[in-house]
Amino acid sequence: MEVENVGETILDCAPYLDVVNLKTGESRRIKRKGFSILPEGKRMIKLSLPSDLPAGKYSILGVVDYGSDTDLAGAELELVIN
Repeated sequence: MEVENVGETILDCAPYLDVVNLKTGESRRIKRKGFSILPEGKRMIKLSLPSDLPAGKYSILGVVDYGSDTDLAGAELELVIN
């Protein structure tokens, strides 16, 4: 994911993945080390899936929580693991 700070303050970001098995409904949250981003700064972050996910169809939600009470940055995709 690419993140950009378009505001005027330094943001402390907490990125994570929410992984949901679409057949079983089982979900996992995979957290990544947090980071800060300066105003007008851009950053590419890599969020990796664990190697122990069983085969199946998943909904993957990548989220960057930057401390707002109402807003998050995110991207979603569906993925099949064979």
